[in-house]
This record gives sequence, C-alpha cells and structure tokens, in this order.
Amino acid sequence: MDNQKPISPRRDPRTVADMLLKEHGVEKALKRIASEKASARRARSRQRFQFWNAISEALAVSERVASSGPEIYKPRGWLDPGRPAANK
Repeated sequence: MDNQKPISPRRDPRTVADMLLKEHGVEKALKRIASEKASARRARSRQRFQFWNAISEALAVSERVASSGPEIYKPRGWLDPGRPAANK
C-alpha cells in the first residue's frame, strides 16, 4: 500500500484503530492491518504483531459497538431469560 504513514507502536491501539477508520474506512483499515500483521510475522517481530493484533481487536470491538447501537448489552440466544424454552 502506497503513502502509508508510519504508526508508532507506542500509541494506544484504540486510538490507532479510530484513526484508521476515520482516514481509510473499514475495508482499507482491515487491509492495512492484515498487511502490517503479515509484515510483522515475516520480520518475526512479536511486539509489532501483538500491536497490530490489538489494533485489529480494537477495530472489531468498535465496529460491534457502532453496529449494535444501544442494545449491545442485551443478552441473546439461549442465555436470554425472556426467550421461551424449547419443547422437548
């Protein structure tokens, strides 16, 4: 990817994830993260890989929060106490 600004691993992963989302959007941010993780793996740099993995997780969390809205804490599935039990 051309014209990538270097990102310091000393920054907070949540801040970097937000910055990538604002600058590039979801798809390009995910591509950049995947590219950086692959580069870190090739370089055998555990610190760089963990940093970009943390950014990936922060991006996933922020996307989940943005897509779910206020109902993020609502229990779902079989754990939902309001759901009727299945007949056996």
